Amino acid sequence: MAKSIRFAVLLALIALSLNAAVVINEVMYDPVGDDTGNEWLELYNNGTSDLDLEGARIQRGGTSFTDVFVFPHYILRAGRYLLIGEYKIQQAVYVAELEMQNGGDATDGVRFISADESYTDTVLYDSPNVNNLPLEGAIAQDNFAPDVVAGNSLARKVNGLDTDNCAEDFKSESHPSPGYPNPAEVDYALENCSLITDDYTYTFQADIINNSIGDSGNQEITLQITLNSSVLYSSPIEPLPPGTSQAFSTALALNEYSVGLLRAELMIPNDVNPDDNIWSMTLGTLEQTGICLNEVLYNPATDNQEWIELYIPPQVCFQQNLTISDSAGNETDFTLPSLCAQYLVLCENAELMQYRYPECPAAAILETNAIPALNNDGDKLYLKDENGIVIDSMAYLGNNQKKDFSLERSMEADSSITWHYSYDLHKGTPGEENSTPPPPSELPAGSIKLVGSPFNPLQDESMKLQYNFTDEVNYLSCSVYDLKGIKKHTLVAGLETGSAGELVWNGKDSNGKALERGIYILLTEVKNSSGNYFLRKQLTVVLATK
Repeated sequence: MAKSIRFAVLLALIALSLNAAVVINEVMYDPVGDDTGNEWLELYNNGTSDLDLEGARIQRGGTSFTDVFVFPHYILRAGRYLLIGEYKIQQAVYVAELEMQNGGDATDGVRFISADESYTDTVLYDSPNVNNLPLEGAIAQDNFAPDVVAGNSLARKVNGLDTDNCAEDFKSESHPSPGYPNPAEVDYALENCSLITDDYTYTFQADIINNSIGDSGNQEITLQITLNSSVLYSSPIEPLPPGTSQAFSTALALNEYSVGLLRAELMIPNDVNPDDNIWSMTLGTLEQTGICLNEVLYNPATDNQEWIELYIPPQVCFQQNLTISDSAGNETDFTLPSLCAQYLVLCENAELMQYRYPECPAAAILETNAIPALNNDGDKLYLKDENGIVIDSMAYLGNNQKKDFSLERSMEADSSITWHYSYDLHKGTPGEENSTPPPPSELPAGSIKLVGSPFNPLQDESMKLQYNFTDEVNYLSCSVYDLKGIKKHTLVAGLETGSAGELVWNGKDSNGKALERGIYILLTEVKNSSGNYFLRKQLTVVLATK
């Protein structure tokens, strides 16, 4: 979904929720130290009319919901907050023995019920829901707010916004604000960054985007650009309304001899997704030539060996010192040959390499005894220049079912990078061009195939779901679930497709945030032109985000 459409939907949800009247806006169910006397919850009237709460009730969850407080006559004005707390909460308007559960091994909750029982607002937190606590209505839910650490409150991301999805509406808040608005959730990003060169002038260009949901407040924002930690530019940026962007450009004091790490960063306190606030590139010879990690064999058969392949563009024909290191800090230093091939394969045994991969040119092999040990259960590799500046990196999660298969780099049509296990008969292509998957039309009729897993969404990598169906018109639904069975993202729902094609996912949710590292289930369901289901399949997707 395009960001403008996504924010239009969010604004519509906010508008609808403002008619929902009283909501539970913040909960402190696990204070630091002794819970007794220190628990509280905050209500918020997100409607446009003042409301009399007389007869309304607060309930706590556990094995079931139980009344803990009944309101006397009290007018909660529109847009105002009301604090109910235990006896140690001095600012509480009403004192009650809340005795809320702390989560830990089962879903717990808290509920507000109107006097006429026509309206409820329920917050469920932690999982699994072994007691089948319902959210709204009588149906047990599987969308749970996080179980917070002691001292953190459970707070709505946007004050008053209620979509009846606790997982989406609530966050763990390290700065509780009983009786006052919750701290704004801030999410800015730098996108479409580039360095433009024209007649020896250098201009940095970018789009500054406010991805925050709801009012993100009057934030202090600074854009800083550095070269090798020396500040080239630093200036405040005016806050943007949620869902809007601003084109930015500035000239930089660079020249054709500038070398090192150029870095731009939006400096914003409490940004919930700081990874997309940073952009960097390496200036100088190495950046211009595009040397990169291209293929990795991390789990070889007993008669094979670990190896790493670099891509060396044709114009690089001079000696230079490079380093490859892993996530544990193990390093191997090596020197590019003065007349190197387009691919360079690092391994411990050149003879074994040519025996296992007869098509690998001898000139592409560089024998070294110091290659970092590649972990079978996952690792991250860094390619650095002689100054220790990272030129390229890649991360992977292990897959025992792919023993002796290499991971190959692939550039997609939209310039995104994916990594896939080799499709070659030799299970790898060291010293050669990487293999490519067969087009969807070559899949067996009525089948689907996952390409590009594992992948790293934080490095703009993505995966593809290829399909080939017998009907000319089909309806495709595809969603991502974690291993607890909780839905994390919907790629498409009833999308009309042709007979063959592919669906691309960048590993992010509908808010543009990358899902956490781990294993996910991709549930795919397909109806034919008659509206009948003919395919339902679960595929495993692996995200490597660290």
